[in-house]
Amino acid sequence: MLCPQLKQNLESIKTLKSELDLELPKIEKLFKDLKTDSRKGKEHKSERKDLLNKIKEIETKINSEVEKIEAELPTKKIEVGKEFNLKFKYRKLEEMIKAGNFFHANGDITPTKFSDPKEKELLDRVIRIKAKIFDFKKDISSHDVLKELDKEGYRPATLIELLALAEIDPELQRQFSIVSLGSPWEDYDDHYTVPYIYTIDSERKLNLDDFLGDWSVHYCFFAVRKDNN
Repeated sequence: MLCPQLKQNLESIKTLKSELDLELPKIEKLFKDLKTDSRKGKEHKSERKDLLNKIKEIETKINSEVEKIEAELPTKKIEVGKEFNLKFKYRKLEEMIKAGNFFHANGDITPTKFSDPKEKELLDRVIRIKAKIFDFKKDISSHDVLKELDKEGYRPATLIELLALAEIDPELQRQFSIVSLGSPWEDYDDHYTVPYIYTIDSERKLNLDDFLGDWSVHYCFFAVRKDNN
């Protein structure tokens, strides 16, 4: 049985689609007039513009209702080694760390040190990515991980994407230590650290570790399919 909010969203989409169905034939006729008689088409230039704006407005409202519905749908269980869809709202780094509800977060993980050049463009947008957590079941270097991800058509996840994963499925890091190699920070000359999430003594944590060191068999790597971009 549909919840009241979901039912309301679906009704809104149905109403908006009916409006769209009424407007589309009008714009089709006006463009047909323009094709057959350019003088007649020019006379309706303002009317065409108004109709196009109205259609665009209706489509925007429909997309908004669809996003509300998707936000209410439960997230499928995430399994290591299997691709999954991840949807989240892009927020400021401090907000996403807080939403992760970690027992401890490394104090060096700040907006200054982990700035995202795309933040202004993406802020408050709903982001959808195809992702996968890779478990190589052996000790492995960061460079070898990047090679393997690239061969499979993936890129390393960023810190923001890792935080979204931690918020959406906090239980994952109780089973695995998960690294995001896509947001390295140069803490001093040519020395880089990367973020990872893990659990120790039942406490979920967000920390940094050496990019150049080998990762033990206990670490997994969060990655995003390249064709998302």
